[in-house]
Amino acid sequence: MSSKAARKRKRQERRRDEMSFAERVGGITRRLLSVRRLALLGVAAATVAGAVFLVQLLSGSATPGRVIDPVLNERTQSLGVSAGAFQVAPNFEAQDLDGNIVRLSDFQGKPVILNFWATWCLACRAEIPALQRVFEERKSEGLEVIGVDWGETKVGAARDYMDGLGATYLNLMDPTGNIGDEYRVRGLPVTLAIDKDGVIVDVINGELTKKAFDQMALLAIGTIDDIGDDIGPIGEVTTQEDAQG
Repeated sequence: MSSKAARKRKRQERRRDEMSFAERVGGITRRLLSVRRLALLGVAAATVAGAVFLVQLLSGSATPGRVIDPVLNERTQSLGVSAGAFQVAPNFEAQDLDGNIVRLSDFQGKPVILNFWATWCLACRAEIPALQRVFEERKSEGLEVIGVDWGETKVGAARDYMDGLGATYLNLMDPTGNIGDEYRVRGLPVTLAIDKDGVIVDVINGELTKKAFDQMALLAIGTIDDIGDDIGPIGEVTTQEDAQG
């Protein structure tokens, strides 16, 4: 080793020997803080990534719905599975507006109103407040209302639309129309009353009044056997007064 290198090494050793205890502790502390800072940055990055993923999930394209095997019971095992009245409602699974996968069979044992709609449908927009009102009035009797956004892909747009109309009942996405096809949806809106065993007790195409929705609810619940003749016009605009009355 050259004399110059030896002198440099001695200076370094002397510097270490002269380093105070406080300086050593300070150096260790700075290193620990650096490690902690890196860890916090990693946690923050993961949190941001998770939030971005959630936003994309909720505002992005919906997962396609699909028809699945029916859940039958002693009463329904001898019936056909079809979208017609007095047949077992086709079972399906679809994504709700929070990204959860929901199955129609999850509601076995409960009366259900199933309503197909879309954001471009003026009749749907007109009738949804009336359906919401019936849901609020009949949910204490076990009624479930399920809306299906037919043929549209954007979850965020569907959520904003329903929030704007004050709808709080469950809504599902059918972006490819698989579910609507199984239910023979050719135009909107379409409403089905389904009893607690999963049997369709009535199907109506066209916009409904609040009274008509209430009759559908009572059919599903089992309080009445048939819809009366005084439910108001089918397919005409539901007024705000009707939605409130």
